[in-house]
Amino acid sequence: TESPVSYSEFVQLASKGSGMGNCTLSSLALWLENNPGKKIVTDVKEKNIDALRLIAERYPELKSRFIPQIYWPEEYKMVSELGFDNIIWTLYRFGGDIEDILNHLEKMDLYALTMPRGKADAGLAELA
Repeated sequence: TESPVSYSEFVQLASKGSGMGNCTLSSLALWLENNPGKKIVTDVKEKNIDALRLIAERYPELKSRFIPQIYWPEEYKMVSELGFDNIIWTLYRFGGDIEDILNHLEKMDLYALTMPRGKADAGLAELA
């Protein structure tokens, strides 16, 4: 499509001819309930906080099963306040240098930090 679609349009489009079931938040929650040992790492490209808030509000009992990624240091506090404990900061969008990253890391208790190879090669992985 050329623009975002409604939920019902998505369900209809996703069911056409793929032979695969579509994945919605409700079907994902059901899958998680049926697969107790599994976790989901989120990768929300737009409106990340809105999506994580929706998960937290609709499925509070499943928050521990989601490992949200954040893209900006400012998102850490908001995601943490939503009740997510295992947060990944992924650095590919962040334009700061190693010193900026290390300063932000002092204020975070992260599950993981992902970075482009160049930052790892420059020593960030070891310093972090």
